[in-house]
Amino acid sequence: MGALQMRRSRVGRCAAQSGFTLLEVLVAMAIAVVVATLAYESFSVATEATQRTSAAAERINHIDRALQLLETDLRHAVSRSSKDSLGIDTAAFIGAEGSEYLLRFVRGGWVNPLNQPRSELQRVAYRLADDTLWRDYWFNVDDTGAQEPRQLDILQDVTDIRLRFLPNSVTSLGSGQWQPLWPVRGGNLTELPAAVEVTVELEDMGEITRLFAIAPDA
Repeated sequence: MGALQMRRSRVGRCAAQSGFTLLEVLVAMAIAVVVATLAYESFSVATEATQRTSAAAERINHIDRALQLLETDLRHAVSRSSKDSLGIDTAAFIGAEGSEYLLRFVRGGWVNPLNQPRSELQRVAYRLADDTLWRDYWFNVDDTGAQEPRQLDILQDVTDIRLRFLPNSVTSLGSGQWQPLWPVRGGNLTELPAAVEVTVELEDMGEITRLFAIAPDA
């Protein structure tokens, strides 16, 4: 009996020595919690960075689309004056800061895939309202006073827009010098500027300046 009890005692001590103490279990759990916390924080930071990158890319795409639309309109500008609601001829191209419309002109090349009964000319205008750049357009080139413009929100969070106009070096007054207004005082009402410089100030991106050339006879 004595030998048997001694063998059982040795087996019990070995079993006790091969297990984990409560302290070891608590330490292991604490390490696991720290590792999981660090992993979660790393994942959260990576997710936020991805979201910010995606939002920035989407914002840049919006800006690019707005500037491309403006470029397309200016590239197709035509020297065609229009009449206001009183039947008075207005300049073919009007540009001024601080007025209702920053830019207003007639463009050609308005595609008509459905063969609607309308001209390929389109009267367009750009305005800044409530920190948003809007593109207005009309089906009628002349202002009859009966048609409201179609309005398109093309860019948000715009704090300011500045314009400069480069006169044609041959026919315009003030040739070769950037002008703050168009048409140049004393100039031809049907004349287009040679180029337009547009500086857009954005709330999140700062200033973006683009130079748009205009064909003399688009």
